[in-house]
Amino acid sequence: MSNNKITLEQVQEFMTMLTSGELPEGLVMPEQPALTPTAAFAVIWYLQEYLRVLPDHIEQCCICGELFDADCDGHIVADDDEDDPWTKAQGIDPALLKRYQGAEFCSESCEHAFWSDPAAYVRPAPMITFTEMNQ
Repeated sequence: MSNNKITLEQVQEFMTMLTSGELPEGLVMPEQPALTPTAAFAVIWYLQEYLRVLPDHIEQCCICGELFDADCDGHIVADDDEDDPWTKAQGIDPALLKRYQGAEFCSESCEHAFWSDPAAYVRPAPMITFTEMNQ
């Protein structure tokens, strides 16, 4: 199956299966997983970045934990965001943009919540990139 045909909804369904053991109708599994959302997304990330089974544009919001399609929605902080009109209007310090580069938000409301008090949110540890895994 080509990974460009896998939808956000299918990845969300997989996430639900990993976290709650809820299976699609007609499937039976003797032992259902019960991973935390963080552990479940680590599995998804591995299938995206290393095995290339799932599309790599499905991300997890660092505020609410929802999955989103970064090709269509959300925002991922980049160090060049200091020139972004929204970032300027919010008065976000460029040093904070660099510090939180890679933070992922599914919506403007989640991003606003983050920037209103970034210290209140623990930034997830940086993911290992494919290049780093091969060194």
